[in-house]
Amino acid sequence: MPVRQRFLIVALLAAVSLGWAGPAAADADADIRAVIVDQVDAISAGDGARAFGYASPGVQDRFGSSETFMFMVEQGYGALVRPRAFEVEEVRQDGDRAAARARVVARDGRLYQAFYPLRRQPDGRWRIEGCQLKEAPGRAL
Repeated sequence: MPVRQRFLIVALLAAVSLGWAGPAAADADADIRAVIVDQVDAISAGDGARAFGYASPGVQDRFGSSETFMFMVEQGYGALVRPRAFEVEEVRQDGDRAAARARVVARDGRLYQAFYPLRRQPDGRWRIEGCQLKEAPGRAL
């Protein structure tokens, strides 16, 4: 096998092992991040219809209306309502499924980790299938 061909094979294997997935994956990563951030922005703005629109069809069926969805968010996910800071730190994608981890600084300064499962819909859009919010040790400055 020529040296150039061996180099290309080694480079490709290294890229795959380091998690490089190419431009399509980078686009999906950006789309996933945008869906999550846009939903948090909508929640913070009190725009229940927009926030509910980022939920998967299963979540929408479960809650039935944007009003019920927002009530649930306000009662159980208060850290996501007008947080001091919100950042999607990591996204993992496997086909039409993805998971993301976000760092949240609540209004009271407490730190949280939010875990989001997502699924790409038949129309290509990513939608959020839930959120697990856990308080993290420490406080923001």
